[in-house]
Amino acid sequence: MNKKQELEMQEERDLFVRRVMFALNLSKPEAEEAAKTFFAMPSNEQAAYLDDLDALEASQQREEAFDDFIKFAHAMWPGFIDGRHHKVMAKKFEEIATGKIKRLIINMPPRHTKSEFASYMLPAWFLGRDPSKKIIQCSNTAELAVGFGRKVRNLVASEPFSKIFPNVNLRSDSKAAGRWSTNKNGEYFAID
Repeated sequence: MNKKQELEMQEERDLFVRRVMFALNLSKPEAEEAAKTFFAMPSNEQAAYLDDLDALEASQQREEAFDDFIKFAHAMWPGFIDGRHHKVMAKKFEEIATGKIKRLIINMPPRHTKSEFASYMLPAWFLGRDPSKKIIQCSNTAELAVGFGRKVRNLVASEPFSKIFPNVNLRSDSKAAGRWSTNKNGEYFAID
């Protein structure tokens, strides 16, 4: 085995160790021991193990994104980099979703993700958690409200969303941008 092949094999081993550490909640020595066992397996068993690991990671992502708004935001917006203010908003959105608080006013400067979070991602996450809820989106213009309605509708219909909320779909007879329904009789209505 040449130097390049050795380096590639070590990188593959390190990646596997990191994955099993996080997915299986193992210590580094335990994950390294699992790597030794894994790389000694025949290739068909390795493939089956990796399929199981992929399924476990997807299940963990689903569970985390269901309960944690910031995890949902990362799942829907892969390049998203969160800041402290995002985590504060996310915690308040979680309190809304659980009924701990009923009203929330967000005052922040422009370009701090208020609209993306409150008018786009929150309604989708909220309907994903309980697709029988009803949401009214208000704005100073109908065009803006309907624009957010279109974005939320498209997000709910997207593949990444359906991976987290597999039982939530748009009702086939109700897909207008400003007014649509879920398959569980939830509704989204945009007004000015």
